[in-house]
Amino acid sequence: MKLLVTSDLHIGRIPSLPEGEAPLTGRSAWEAVVDCALDQGVAALLLAGDAVEQDNAFFEATGALLQGLERLARAGIQVIAVAGNHDAKVFPRVARTCPALTLLGEGGRWETRVLGTGPERLRLVGWSFPAAHHPGNPLADFPTDLPADGLARLGLLHCDLEGPAASGYAPVPVRDLARAPIALWMLGHVHLPGPRAGANAYYCGSPFALDAAEEGPHGPWLLEVDPQGHLRQPLQLTLSPHQYRGLEVDLDGATGLAEVEDHIARTAREAGAGAAAEGLDGALHLKLRLTGRSALAGTLGPLLRDRLGSLSWTAQGLRVRVLTPVIDQTRPLLELAAKALQPGPSGRLAQLLVRLEADPADPEILGLLRDLEEADRLSF
Repeated sequence: MKLLVTSDLHIGRIPSLPEGEAPLTGRSAWEAVVDCALDQGVAALLLAGDAVEQDNAFFEATGALLQGLERLARAGIQVIAVAGNHDAKVFPRVARTCPALTLLGEGGRWETRVLGTGPERLRLVGWSFPAAHHPGNPLADFPTDLPADGLARLGLLHCDLEGPAASGYAPVPVRDLARAPIALWMLGHVHLPGPRAGANAYYCGSPFALDAAEEGPHGPWLLEVDPQGHLRQPLQLTLSPHQYRGLEVDLDGATGLAEVEDHIARTAREAGAGAAAEGLDGALHLKLRLTGRSALAGTLGPLLRDRLGSLSWTAQGLRVRVLTPVIDQTRPLLELAAKALQPGPSGRLAQLLVRLEADPADPEILGLLRDLEEADRLSF
C-alpha cells in the first residue's frame, strides 16, 4: 500500500519569488500534489496541517480544495488530514462541507484510523490544532490504550519540534516523539523538509518552496507498507518547479571587480549546469556566499547589488538566476601572503604564520611555538 504525505500548502499565499518569475500559489501546489497522488496510484493522501493560509479564507480554500478532492475521490484515493495553526478553524468547516475529506483529531484530541486491507495495513494516529495557538505539548495527552493489533503506526502531527516552552505552536520535545509507540512521525509546521535528528520523524515541508529561506528540493513524501506490514522509510518526490540553493564562491586572491565577477559567473554557471544534469527543471535561484581573501573585502555587497540583477540564463531548459543581496564573508588580503612567497628566513617564517592562520591546530606549528616559549623562558 502506498501513501502520499505533505503539509503547509498555505492555499491563499503567494510565494515570494524573484521579480519576473511567474507567480505560483498554494492552489498551484495543491493541484500538483493531487496530480502526483493520481500518478503514483496511492491509497491515501495525508495532509499534516496548514493546507490553508488563513482562517478567513474559507471560500477560497473550499473552491481550491473541492476540485482536487473530487478527482481523488473518483480514483478511490482517501484524503485524511490534521489541522495546523493556520487552518485550525477553517479546516474543520471544509471537512464538514467536503465528504471526501476526513479530519483526524479535531478539537485537540488524539484519534486513530486504520488504513488499507489485508497485511498491508497501518494505524494512523493524529492530532489537530483546536485553535490558532496551542501552547501545550500534544504528547502530554498521547493515548496509552492504542490497540495491540500488531499494525505499523504512523503519526500525523503539526507541531513545533524542540520549540521553546513558550511557543504557541504545540511545542514537542524530540524525546517525547522518540518515546511514543509510533513507527514513524510525519510532521507539519516547518517548511524545510527532511528527517529530524533524534526522532523517528520527518518534516514534510512545503510542497513548493515559499521563499528564499526554504532551500533545496521540495515535494510530497511517498510512504509504502510492504506485504509484511512494515512501514518503509519515506521517499521525497521533488515537485517544486523552483528551487533555492546556497552557493559558495571562493574569491581568494581576487584583486579587481572584473575578476570577482568572472569568479561568480563561472561558479554560478557550473552550479546551474550541475543542477540541470541532475534533472532539475523549472527555475533555480542561487544565493551567493562570498569567501576567501580579496582586495575588495567588505565592499562587495554594495558593489554587486545592481550588477548581479542581470545575471540570469537558461541551462538545458533550466532557468538560473543569481539573487541579491549576497553574503560577503571575504577577508582582506594580507601582505603576509606575499611575503611567504619570498626566499630566506623571513619568507619561511611568513609561510609558517600563513599555515597557522589556515589551521590554528597545526601540530608542527604548535610544536614550534612551544619551543619558542621554552627558549624565551630559559633566556631570563
